Amino acid sequence: MPPESAPLVEPAAVPKPGLIKRLYDWCMAQAHTPRAVTVMNVVSFAESSFFPIPPDPLLIALCYANPKKWWRYAVWCTISSVLGGMLGYYLGVQFEPLVRKLLPMLGVSDPDAKFAMVQAFYNKWGFLALSAKSLTPIPFKIFTIASGVLHYNFGLFVAGATLGRSIRFFLVAGLIRAFGERVRPFIEKQLALVVTIFFVAVVLGFVALKFLR
Repeated sequence: MPPESAPLVEPAAVPKPGLIKRLYDWCMAQAHTPRAVTVMNVVSFAESSFFPIPPDPLLIALCYANPKKWWRYAVWCTISSVLGGMLGYYLGVQFEPLVRKLLPMLGVSDPDAKFAMVQAFYNKWGFLALSAKSLTPIPFKIFTIASGVLHYNFGLFVAGATLGRSIRFFLVAGLIRAFGERVRPFIEKQLALVVTIFFVAVVLGFVALKFLR
């Protein structure tokens, strides 16, 4: 009798990537197209108020492809992020009850606790709180929205956001310009640490100037 054939085993179904992973993959696919700068600016703007994907990977890809334009990309990324932060501030001022309900849907747990932490940072750091946020895992959009909810001074908010975002993006772009692709894994894994160290250095510089005066 012929041997019985082994039963066919169906290959395991490959799980479908989640929404955030699909968004990330789409954003990175745009990094090598003519609209890469536009996509980076849109992502940078949206991430400051509601979007879950940070613009850093796109910024890194653009700086690696065109190292001589690193500072332009950093400028555009900073401007877009600050403008997006203004939208987040406006949402916090005008739509506080709605924002508190929507944030958990965007993956932000316990918004009230996050807002209280932002208030504590403002009490300690003043307008530098938006730069000091690099010392925390709180997303930047929480700071922008919370600033509106707390009715923090808008001018100081813009100043702090501009300082914080420019530190982050110019540091990332500058490192790529100086060291190329070999520094990319370090930036992606240790970005928060790098920005924190740089921010602390800036604060110490302010303290030293004040002391000297």
